[in-house]
Amino acid sequence: MKNLKIKFVALTAITVLMFSSNSAIQAQTETENRGEFGIHFMPSFTKIDVRDSKGNVIPGSVSLQPGFGILLGFNISNHFGIQGEINYLSIS
Repeated sequence: MKNLKIKFVALTAITVLMFSSNSAIQAQTETENRGEFGIHFMPSFTKIDVRDSKGNVIPGSVSLQPGFGILLGFNISNHFGIQGEINYLSIS
């Protein structure tokens, strides 16, 4: 059951990464807007297994911590831009 949970979490992470990428990448042209705004979801998976002094494995647990963020960018020229991000990730 525990192995199934790990596989489910891994498959979910891969699926999110596949669908969160851009389907078409296009270079900037002079007629396009110079600004950019975006939001992103950043899931964080953690799992820790440690060993004691005798070499025995002490199993840890898998946890999912969701993170979110926004970004705002401005292209000053075709070769220079400024981008700011605000990210929130709760790891406890």
